[in-house]
Amino acid sequence: MLIKPSETTECFDILFLGTDLNTCIKCAQESSSNKVIQLERNKGYGSIHSNEPLLNDKRIKILHESGDINRIPYYPAHIPSKGRLVDLLIESGVAEYVEFKKQESLQIFSENRLVNVPVSKEDVFLMSETSLLQKRQVMKVINLARMFDELKNGQEVEGFTLQDLKNTSFRKFLDNKLPAVFVDMVLFSLALFSKYEEAESMDAEKGFEILAKRVEGFGVFGKYSLLYPIYGLSEIAQGFCRKSALNGAVQLLNVSKISVEKFEDMYKVNIESGSIDEPSYFYTREIKGNSFELCEIFGLQLDSSKLWNGAFIKINLKIKEQFKQITFPPNDERGFCIQVYQVGDETFECEKDQSILFFQSFQSDCNNWIKIVGEVLEKLGIADDCIISKRIFEFHSLKLKDELLENSSIRSLGN
Repeated sequence: MLIKPSETTECFDILFLGTDLNTCIKCAQESSSNKVIQLERNKGYGSIHSNEPLLNDKRIKILHESGDINRIPYYPAHIPSKGRLVDLLIESGVAEYVEFKKQESLQIFSENRLVNVPVSKEDVFLMSETSLLQKRQVMKVINLARMFDELKNGQEVEGFTLQDLKNTSFRKFLDNKLPAVFVDMVLFSLALFSKYEEAESMDAEKGFEILAKRVEGFGVFGKYSLLYPIYGLSEIAQGFCRKSALNGAVQLLNVSKISVEKFEDMYKVNIESGSIDEPSYFYTREIKGNSFELCEIFGLQLDSSKLWNGAFIKINLKIKEQFKQITFPPNDERGFCIQVYQVGDETFECEKDQSILFFQSFQSDCNNWIKIVGEVLEKLGIADDCIISKRIFEFHSLKLKDELLENSSIRSLGN
């Protein structure tokens, strides 16, 4: 039988489970007006966004690991240079805690070589093997994306109205205007589509809306649209944790066991942690966190589906550009796109004269991902003896199958 909290019992308004980036942002926001506590099962901040080993995280299915996987992350760290996250970093002051590398290169693999992707008028007109007419057509497409808001407000842009974009598919519109290599640049390097079929089933208006969101970050912090936190996403998560702490939030890492019991309109939370000498408990009115953490605590079933394929490859290779993106568009053998992001030895993941490659493909039915990663490495000219370590995996999304049970004997979460 549960005992009603006394005046000396620690009571909180909200318990946050996990220290992944999204949870840390929400915790920082709620801590300004609520008494909150945040628990993390792992020894460091970041949860899925950490570079440290994770405890039984069902979102990651490891396909292959080899070599020294120390400091190899589980999740890509780059962020858009314009958007809500950057706004939050600036508004909250967390940006003062984090250092970034700006993207320095954007290339696409075309006709067995790497080609620079143009993102400005200067880039377009410096391109060799391209006629003046083709350069003008490329600029039209870039301008349509950059001036999409004006187009939506009824203005004519580059001789087109919004109605012109409603009457054709995005793929057909691009095919009629651009050479094939430029179509691939727009669809896969800029708009970040995964397959040609996506652009074929979408009208040009929707396609340019997506493209406009992608290109709005170009020129904000440097020439390209991405930023890379030098110490990984966990550093951003920790920055928001600092913000919460300044608001009075309590945070505990290395929580080895959590169990929850319902009491009237509150929860009694029992915990064991390497951060405290003996088991302890507290009460909270609400429990929040990502689906994975909530399901682990409440013993609920999950719907699991593969969201994307990933790989981190650490290599002995010094690179000039400290943060670059390389696109491998679909081909006859592989019907989907692969994005490769490479960071150098000025980031936390790498020692001197090393770099790390992150592969990502949003293709749920890919069954030969390990082989495909090897083929891309070969195209990049990276030999086996250059590879220090690998982590090849699938990333799964997890959703609750059931509502949170109001009255239940809750099982423990622990090692």
